[in-house]
Amino acid sequence: MTLNLKDELPWYKTFAKKLSSISTSRERAPTYSTVASTGISAIGAADVPPAGAMADPKERATAVPIGRVAADSVSGGTSGSIERDTVARAPSINPKPHHRNDLSTTQDGTKSGPSGTHVANIAADLPSRVEETLSACPQFRILVAGKTGIGKSSLISSVFNIGLKDIDIAHDRAGRADITHGYTSPENPRFILHDSQGFEPGSTENWDAAEEFLRKRAPGSNLPPQDKVHAIWLCIETPRSGSRVEQTGDENLLSLARELKYTVVAVFTKYDILVNEHIRKARKSGVSPADVRRIAEKDAEEYFNTRIKSLREKGVACAKVSTESKYPHCMKTLQNLAEITRQSLHDVESDLWVPWAVAQQTSAKQKVDFSIREGFKKYWLDLGTSSVFQGQRFIDCVARIHDDILEVWNFHDPDKVLSGVDFRTKMVQLVSPLLNESEAETDEHDALSQYVDVMSLASAVGTTLAQFLGGAGIALFALKYLYGKYQKIPMTARYLGAYIVDLTLVLHELFITMLTKEPPRPVSWELVHDAFMRYKGTDSKVNHDRVCDLASRDVRLEEKVADLIRELLKMNKE
Repeated sequence: MTLNLKDELPWYKTFAKKLSSISTSRERAPTYSTVASTGISAIGAADVPPAGAMADPKERATAVPIGRVAADSVSGGTSGSIERDTVARAPSINPKPHHRNDLSTTQDGTKSGPSGTHVANIAADLPSRVEETLSACPQFRILVAGKTGIGKSSLISSVFNIGLKDIDIAHDRAGRADITHGYTSPENPRFILHDSQGFEPGSTENWDAAEEFLRKRAPGSNLPPQDKVHAIWLCIETPRSGSRVEQTGDENLLSLARELKYTVVAVFTKYDILVNEHIRKARKSGVSPADVRRIAEKDAEEYFNTRIKSLREKGVACAKVSTESKYPHCMKTLQNLAEITRQSLHDVESDLWVPWAVAQQTSAKQKVDFSIREGFKKYWLDLGTSSVFQGQRFIDCVARIHDDILEVWNFHDPDKVLSGVDFRTKMVQLVSPLLNESEAETDEHDALSQYVDVMSLASAVGTTLAQFLGGAGIALFALKYLYGKYQKIPMTARYLGAYIVDLTLVLHELFITMLTKEPPRPVSWELVHDAFMRYKGTDSKVNHDRVCDLASRDVRLEEKVADLIRELLKMNKE
């Protein structure tokens, strides 16, 4: 039975008039500012983007978002500075800085965000799968050892996306580093840094402190996983003509690390200087200008491999890096270090790659891999027939998938752009055509024929419903479906599969774009909007068609969605 809304529901007549008046202005709309001003599109976001971010303030209205992941009220330290962890245990952190929210409780028990936005949390029985995984070890703890001036600060800044001004390791103060102090940063709360100076000949103070520290926090100790040191980066300046590869103190550290079964990577810094040395040699030898760079890179690589051969023969993982942005292969060297570290962790203790993948901020591939693995554990399984989502509002199911993927990428997002109303609105709009095309598939028991559901929806969204529909162009059917109960039908699988693909590829585009910026690379609405539009304009419709084709087959859709993501990003399946 189908309900004639116009005849039966008085509120619909008022709504229809508003919708009609808005529809007449569609030639100048649908502007994004109109869409973003309404909370229906927010999938539960409680955060409003910074003033002036895309939308015209005159067009904004009060948002009424529904379905929000509760923010954890734990501290990540004072913003803008590195905090010290002087005790054995990892500091209390906010694992999701982009989800932090200043909320006050209103009289009716709901929560109000910065602009009066009302928040209703996602059901407690849809907990974050990513946070569950990371709860065993929420931060990656790393020791960076090496003499002064070796480039440790620049290395940490580049790999973990931390501003140089906030890194207070004693990189220019010989002998003053305290290895027991753990440094954390609000710009990336997923790692803890310990710093050790080089071990100068004739001085045992630094070495004695390092040995005591490493024995106490060794992989085989009885400490909780989050309190152990998970990896050591031994920083050595890339050898050039006449220089020695290993110092006595370095050899002692490597020997101790082998004894205690630590993951160690010898990180050879300032590799660009070696390349420049070979560029000068190539020019002097009469190499044509067009071939100088290529030949110099080849010769430098051969020289480097020869000089570190003995170290590799001892089983030490080695990586050459450059943090000089003018060096053409700077980012490639840092991504290689990320991969070597990950592989070294896997060889020792495979679970440690999880906090590493979240903490590091150079390898998009590791982010995607971890998102897929976490999705396969729970929320990506059986997208169209999920027992986990059974009985939940569909909008909350989408929100849970959105937030778990976002958690893995660990962007430095001080303005909460990626968890805010505007971005969530754009993602819902992007996939909503799949709902409009599939209206006939819905279960008649959950369709618009139910008085209670329709009236409840109207009451929840209030007058912003007309603004949303007029501005975003989302049909009433699609809106009802998003805010109705999860349904075990093919349309559900198609929508969730497409949403996963879209969000992953948009975040990947954003991540790669931000790698060109200097740390700490904060997220901005302009960067997010540009990444979104690039993806939407070139790939989204084709990708939706491919997801729909996969969903029509008798296959495990989550696996095919993961394969599609890897294919589109040119990633090898592991």
